[in-house]
Order: sequence, then C-alpha cells, then structure tokens
Amino acid sequence: MNSLKKAGTEFAKKGNFKKALEYFNKALENEPKNIRTKVNICYCFMGMGRYKKALTEINNLLKSNPRDKRAKSTLLMNKGICLYNLGKHFEGNKATEEGINMRIGVIKKKALLIGLAIVALAIYMTFSITRRIYDENLIREREVTPEMVEMILHVPLPAVTKENQINDFDL
Repeated sequence: MNSLKKAGTEFAKKGNFKKALEYFNKALENEPKNIRTKVNICYCFMGMGRYKKALTEINNLLKSNPRDKRAKSTLLMNKGICLYNLGKHFEGNKATEEGINMRIGVIKKKALLIGLAIVALAIYMTFSITRRIYDENLIREREVTPEMVEMILHVPLPAVTKENQINDFDL
C-alpha cells in the first residue's frame, strides 16, 4: 500500500472522510486503475452521507466489471447500504445479499484450496517418511521396530504394549 492510500485509510478509520477522500484521490492520480482505491473513495462518500454520489460511483465501477472479486463483493455490499439509506430497502437488501454471497464464495474457495494443500502435504509427508524408511533398508519383511521409526523421524513413539499392539489380523 503506498503512503497516500495508507494516509487515506488512517483518516477514514478516524472518521475524517473528507481528508481521507483527498488522499485517495491523490493516490488514484498515481494509479488510475486501482479498483480498491476507487472502492475506498465510494466508502468516503458513504461516510459523509453522500449516498447518491457513492451509488453513482459504485454503479460505474460495477459496470466496468472488476475482476477483483473481493472489491466487487464490497461494492455490492456498499451498494446495498446506499440503497437502504436512500429508502430503497428491498433493492438494498438484495444487493447486500449478493455481495455477501460472493464474499462467502471467495472465502469457501480459499478454504478449499487451503484444505487441498494440507491434504497434499500430508500425502507427501507420508510418502516421504515411507520412502525414507525403505531407502534406509529398514523394511525387511515387516520387521520395522518403533526404535527405528523414532531414529528416522526424530519423534518418540508411545511404548507398544499388549493392549495397543497391532496384529496382522487388525490391518
């Protein structure tokens, strides 16, 4: 985040939307296609109670069909807030719901990717450990002892007792 956007964000957090708007407009001069700066400008108009102006800007941004799903979902939610404050409650609720659903979709996609990465890592680690045991010639007719595994993994294993021992017929 450049210093102009950062300053604008700080002023917006403090509720000084007029000053924040100045900084975001300056930042936009440096990066005229930055969708997130444009979203912040709309937010400033909303913070100043200029819902018609914010709605006009939001609709223009939505017509440009931004690829940034996070920005688009934020625009839709802000559109809903503007419409609601302009007395158009049904349309406001509809736009807000669409924005929330889009945001949930992005979150679900990220969660799915994280889950897949974890599964892939677990499979890789299992394969890697098994391969290491095999490569070190520790598998000889299923005679791998817990001590051998501890030596390779550098992780102590629980003691094997009659109660927790796995027999061939348990597999």
